[in-house]
Amino acid sequence: MVRTRNRSFRKEKFKLKKIEKIIVSMLIIAMLAFSTGALLATVLGASTYSALPWASGSLVTPGTLSVVGSSTVGPIATEEIGEGNFVNYFNGLITAGTISSSPITAVSLQTQGSGTAIPALAETTGQADVGEMSRPPSSGSTGEFSLGAMTNMQQYAVGVDSVAIVVDPTMTWFPTTLTTAQVSQLFADNAPTIAANVNTGSTPAPSQGIEGSTGSTPLYTNWGDFLEAYYGLSSYAAVTAAHPADTSAICNSPINRAVRDPTSGTYDCFNNYFAVPNGYQFEHKTGEIVDGALDMAPYTYCEQNINVYDTVSAGNPTSGDYIGFISLGYLQTYGGPQPGSSTGVTSATKLIGLNIAFNIAPPPSGNTPTTIKYYGTTNTWAFVGDTVNLPTWSSFITPTTANVIYAYSGIAGAAATGKYYAWRWLWEVVPGPIPSTGPLLAAGVWIAYMMADGTTIAATSTTVGSLAPGGPGTGNSNFALDQNYIQLERDDMAGGQVLDSNLNAYTPLPTQTQSYPTGVVNFNDITYFVGAYINYQVNHIYNPYADMDANGVINFNDIALFVGNYIAYYTTWNPP
Repeated sequence: MVRTRNRSFRKEKFKLKKIEKIIVSMLIIAMLAFSTGALLATVLGASTYSALPWASGSLVTPGTLSVVGSSTVGPIATEEIGEGNFVNYFNGLITAGTISSSPITAVSLQTQGSGTAIPALAETTGQADVGEMSRPPSSGSTGEFSLGAMTNMQQYAVGVDSVAIVVDPTMTWFPTTLTTAQVSQLFADNAPTIAANVNTGSTPAPSQGIEGSTGSTPLYTNWGDFLEAYYGLSSYAAVTAAHPADTSAICNSPINRAVRDPTSGTYDCFNNYFAVPNGYQFEHKTGEIVDGALDMAPYTYCEQNINVYDTVSAGNPTSGDYIGFISLGYLQTYGGPQPGSSTGVTSATKLIGLNIAFNIAPPPSGNTPTTIKYYGTTNTWAFVGDTVNLPTWSSFITPTTANVIYAYSGIAGAAATGKYYAWRWLWEVVPGPIPSTGPLLAAGVWIAYMMADGTTIAATSTTVGSLAPGGPGTGNSNFALDQNYIQLERDDMAGGQVLDSNLNAYTPLPTQTQSYPTGVVNFNDITYFVGAYINYQVNHIYNPYADMDANGVINFNDIALFVGNYIAYYTTWNPP
């Protein structure tokens, strides 16, 4: 036994030595390339930014970092501003002589949804320095990738989140397991004559609604209608007999729906993973830009995730119970005890998250608005203009961090019970490459600081322009993790296929975007880090991914941290 253990130990030690040699070799190549000028990174210095303030190397508002976009990413940004004390943190780097930039006095944060990010960045006058998104940009000739001022766009993932289906805490009688098709049916409007006109431009116009002005004939009007379809007539009768006091409320209570803004990343994730695979399309688009809801039943408009929480958690059985969809981070932060937990549903429960069976068959071709499933007056159904593969259902999966990690990385970890397929990156977006000096460096450090491990109390000194003792990385937690979002492996930078907001493959311009993470750390990340290091040294372009200690420069300390993180990843392979 001892001999076997020793052999195993030697084998692991050999593997680590091999990994370390590979990394060191790559970094030596990087140094040689830097010294000889033989290797240049793809993204070069000069860029065209239309009439944006970025064109002259200045912030939109001098002295203020302006951040606009996702309400899902918003809580991370809020903590970075507050507990992270970003203003003092950044100014402290200037005072210490670490970076060459202009001090800032404030961070302006607006969180009206992902759809507001790129318009704010792309305005010819400029309204934001950094955009935040919980979905990828849209592609096509009229999409967000293609806007004139965004042809040099850079994206940086700062975390991972998902979408949970939630009902209000009074609905202990409601089934806790639904398929994605059943979820879509609960939100669908019975409007087959409208869907056929989506791509023709003819009237009547598609049912749209930024603020709840959408369809008026829901497939299911009250909970009794849905439960009868869910359980079947005989089973439904047994359910109502078992709950005689609730029968009237269950059968006659109208279904209320809490729905995010259709331009938001939460709505987009809901549409891509719940609606589209089952033949629905809930996004109305003009060109490639989402500008409203499509074929949705009447709903309560919720601009931000917190509005969904407030609406659903209130619970009002006298005027109809609520179902909605919300960021998984919000459910885990605010939802309280859940079904199946040691405490179950208690008075502290504010939202009940449902277990979901995903349709994992290939989705309808094209993801166009013509793939609408609709229902007639007798609950018959058909498809308009396209065909759909027969569903292939996963098991019912609980929306948890471990299950989402399993879905996007393929690593089950110790706590995963299955793959919860609805997930999305959380993005920071800027109009172009970030210079290594000057006012725009504030945008880069903002992103690096958000990603760095253990930063929450790194800059809590109350002395203006100073760093807390120990400097960056000395805090005891992580901004994304604090909000119950999923923390990225710090070295996971590259290798994934760039996707658009329909989850279709997209080929960006060479200067347009950073590579997507993959959920795993491998050789792609080594080459990406090397390229970013060279780009900083040769072209003076700052890449927040490569600034491992978030101090505004990319140097030997970052090399050492990258190597350490890389090795640590392979010695602690299983995430939570």
